[in-house]
Amino acid sequence: MLLQELCALAQCDADQPPPMYQKATIRYLISLRADGSMVGNLRDVSTATQDNTKRGISVFAPHVKRSSGIRPKLLADFSPYVLGIVLDNSKQARAEQQHAQFVELVNRCRDATQEPSVAAISTFLATFDPESLKSDLPKGFDPSGTITFEVGQERLRPIDLPSVRQFWATYTGVDDTDPSVPLFSCIVCNEERPALERHPIRIKGVPGGEKLKDLVSANRPAFLSYGLKASQVAPTCQSCAEAYANALNSLLADKRTSLQTNDGAYAFWTRADAEFAVSPLIVNPDEQQIKVKLLMESWKRGDVAALDFDLTPFYAVGLSGSGARLVINDWIDTSIGQAEHLLGRYF
Repeated sequence: MLLQELCALAQCDADQPPPMYQKATIRYLISLRADGSMVGNLRDVSTATQDNTKRGISVFAPHVKRSSGIRPKLLADFSPYVLGIVLDNSKQARAEQQHAQFVELVNRCRDATQEPSVAAISTFLATFDPESLKSDLPKGFDPSGTITFEVGQERLRPIDLPSVRQFWATYTGVDDTDPSVPLFSCIVCNEERPALERHPIRIKGVPGGEKLKDLVSANRPAFLSYGLKASQVAPTCQSCAEAYANALNSLLADKRTSLQTNDGAYAFWTRADAEFAVSPLIVNPDEQQIKVKLLMESWKRGDVAALDFDLTPFYAVGLSGSGARLVINDWIDTSIGQAEHLLGRYF
């Protein structure tokens, strides 16, 4: 039920990212001409003045779940991948491997999309001099800052192109037309689709354990059943796995729909677009607000109807961290009216 409602929420959110894209902060831009030649130097697009607050511009960019292996992100990644440049010489050999795989991925995208702007990037990557570029890096260069490209006088960002987004969705997705890929009934949408061994997007914003966590995962024989691998014990298709994670991350990132504690976090939402925010009522209840005043006085009258009892579905989930995994501590499936009634008792 939890995953279904999160996916339903994602479907109603027009700001959800494209498949296998996530919100990313672009710190540096490489401007190219149509022939792949570079315009100027690597440009720092951060507007902050302090080094520890420098971020950049927030955009949707290709995403991939990484651990210790080498897995490039398409057209937007860290310096070792994009340029093969690191400041620590002991990491240079790995950076060269990362860069080689990044270039290979760009070339595959070029061939698949036939986009001139991607071809320009491919040309640049085949001809640029890393050592020359390294000597002209912006002051305070951060190798962990994300770099992407803009091409032509119109400064087109290829990561925004529909054809590039479609290539990335296909490249990172599971081919459900491959007869060797087993099909499962997805526990969310109930359709026969390939089930992911590992879900592609981790949850952030929950205290405890590691910074990024998985909501659905299994890594030891005691957690497996029916001969299924990893997360296939709870078969979930790619689109549903992305949808629930994006929805939950959006809830946890918004102070109106989440509540942080020392050892966990809560997320709240409604099925319809209702003006009912729990977190502000709990964090900073103001008796002069009409809603809080009604909630506080309703118990005196014993008249629930005085609150105009709202039957719109309301959901809440309580989460905490355990290593790289989330623990679901509470799951509430009720209505806005019942939630208001209980908040009135609380006040």
